[in-house]
Amino acid sequence: MVVLQKCRNPFSRAEYLKDWPLVLDIDDADFLDPTLSSVLEDVARQARAVMAGSRFLHDWAVQFNDDVSIVWTGTPLSTAPRPDHHARQPIITWAQADPLGYPDEMRFCRDVMLDVVSRIGPVDFRLYRCVGQENHPILREMATAGVRLQILPFMDYAQFLVSLRDVSIGLSPLAGRNFSLGKSFGKILGYIDARVPVICSDEADHDLFFAAGSGIVSNDRKTWADAICRLIADPDARNRMADAAHDAALSRLSTEAVTLQVHRILSQVRLKTLDRSAVAADLQQERLS
Repeated sequence: MVVLQKCRNPFSRAEYLKDWPLVLDIDDADFLDPTLSSVLEDVARQARAVMAGSRFLHDWAVQFNDDVSIVWTGTPLSTAPRPDHHARQPIITWAQADPLGYPDEMRFCRDVMLDVVSRIGPVDFRLYRCVGQENHPILREMATAGVRLQILPFMDYAQFLVSLRDVSIGLSPLAGRNFSLGKSFGKILGYIDARVPVICSDEADHDLFFAAGSGIVSNDRKTWADAICRLIADPDARNRMADAAHDAALSRLSTEAVTLQVHRILSQVRLKTLDRSAVAADLQQERLS
């Protein structure tokens, strides 16, 4: 069989794969791109199964295919000890690869952090890949209000994961519109691996994973600021929340857990393909006789 991971490659087209059992794996809302929408619809129709990275992607795929499963993006999760939160500095981060490229989310974080500093005084807020952009109006406004900005350069993923191990709280805002609707857990996976408590938007599939005690899921700015102020003052609560999320991720977001899901889906496609081949052989035999 052929498994297509999205269809951005120009050779990932249904017309080239008519003789193959086909599976589509889609974890971004590429069907919102006019240049890819018809391509993805064709592939989804021809596919024996579709693996969708979220509810939003699932709801799109079921228009064209009867065998659609939600498979979240997983990550290799380490069980090695991480620094206790009593030893961590009160650092809050939004670990987005291009934070200023997401203006709605950036403004949301600005408003939250301004609320936090108005209550508890100066705090550290870490951003990545904003080196040389410290004079951006939003960053300048935050710094003037007492937000101590930590600007780290872009780094490879292994370095990035290590950099999270001194962080106290990880933020994951999503605007909940257009392409963002198709996002999955993104940098949340890095937070979980580093045992960083997560505060995230009530978008994507966040509410399907996080439960009370394992993370904060809300679209309300005040709820975010309340949670930050409470967690910064309580390292024990941060330890408990981070450990609860990590335990849940081992069974639902680890590479091992996701591999088992994919194995089941591909095995079912294989069995269906074998059944179809057997039926075709029987029909051919009947015609010959």
